[in-house]
Amino acid sequence: MKKILFLSIVLILNSCNKDDADDNISNTSIDLVTGINFRQSVDDTPLVLGNPNIYINNTFVNYPNPSNGTLYLSANATVSKVWIIPANANKIHQQVDFNSLLNSGTYSESQIQAKSQLELNNLNSSDLTLDLNSLNSGYYKIFIEINNNIYWDNIYLNKEGNNEVTDNIITYWN
Repeated sequence: MKKILFLSIVLILNSCNKDDADDNISNTSIDLVTGINFRQSVDDTPLVLGNPNIYINNTFVNYPNPSNGTLYLSANATVSKVWIIPANANKIHQQVDFNSLLNSGTYSESQIQAKSQLELNNLNSSDLTLDLNSLNSGYYKIFIEINNNIYWDNIYLNKEGNNEVTDNIITYWN
C-alpha cells in the first residue's frame, strides 16, 4: 500500500510541469512582460518582439530600448510621474488582444508604487531623461502618469551594452 501511495504522489508531481504553472499567470499581472518593442530613437519603427502587454495609446515613446542606463521619454503631453518596476518575461498570452484588454485603470497607483524600484514625482515635462543606473540589468515596466491617466511600456535594461544579450532576447521572443 505504501508503494502505491508513493508511486501515485510521484506520478502527480511529474504530471505538473512549468507550463501548467505559467498558464496560471494572469494576462494582467503587473510584473509580466509578454513582449517588447525595441527602438533606438524616437523616430524608429520599433522591432516588435512577442505580444507586448503595454498600454501606450499613442501618448509616449521611450528609447533606446534596450537601454544601457539612460532612457529618454518623449510624450505628447506633460508627464507628472514615472515609476519603474521589475518584471519577468514569459512567452504566454501570445494570442491575447492587449489593445482591447488593457486601459488606464488596469493598475492603481498604489499597486504600481508597491512594486516600484524607481519613482519620480512632481515632474512637469513632456521630454525626460531617466537615469536607470541604480537598477540591475533585466526587464522592467515603465509607468507614466499624464493628465491623471496611467500608461506603460516594457523595457529592457542592458547596462553592460552587450550585443550578445540583445541577440539572446531577440532569439527568445522569436
